[in-house]
Amino acid sequence: MGFWKIDYKKKLPLAIKLPYILLFTVVMYVNVVYYGWENILWFSHMALILLFIGIVFDKHVFISMAGISVFVFHSLWTLMFLTQLLTGARIGAVAYMFDGATPLFLRSVSLFHVVTPPLILYLLKKIGYDERAYGLQKLWGGFVIILTAIIDPGKNINWVYGPGSPQNILPEFIYIPLLILALIHIVYLPTHAFFRKHFTN
Repeated sequence: MGFWKIDYKKKLPLAIKLPYILLFTVVMYVNVVYYGWENILWFSHMALILLFIGIVFDKHVFISMAGISVFVFHSLWTLMFLTQLLTGARIGAVAYMFDGATPLFLRSVSLFHVVTPPLILYLLKKIGYDERAYGLQKLWGGFVIILTAIIDPGKNINWVYGPGSPQNILPEFIYIPLLILALIHIVYLPTHAFFRKHFTN
């Protein structure tokens, strides 16, 4: 199948497309208006763009790319969120979700992290996993990290300054390539192997 060719036997129904378009519009609008356009550079939001292309235009390789990109991260985010919700234990990565100083509607937008893992699994089960996604996501992920570092928004987006918080041990020209390699081999490769095993048609 050509890269841009649509498999009409696997077109997604409007019952999936329309709710996703609404979710995508709300998340993107809120992030641009309240946090600045550079916030879109987060892999979480870039994956929403990939999903938008894949779902709306039936370009299934983009759905697989989005899955490789964020399935692990969003699953962990969901686990941390539920843990703090049920136990009250403060967990840094999701603590903002329980900060009453931030309006509830702004915090609720972040719940798309909870939605995407089951959505990705459902889509992959329905249309199958496209193995081309691994090579494409390696290139795309590396590009996004480099672009984020160049734009330098000062928000540690995609951890371009350090894992979780800025680090001063390694110079940037060493840290950034290591970050890309870690992303490819620790996150992308195992996810690719899992998807290929369970969702390849």
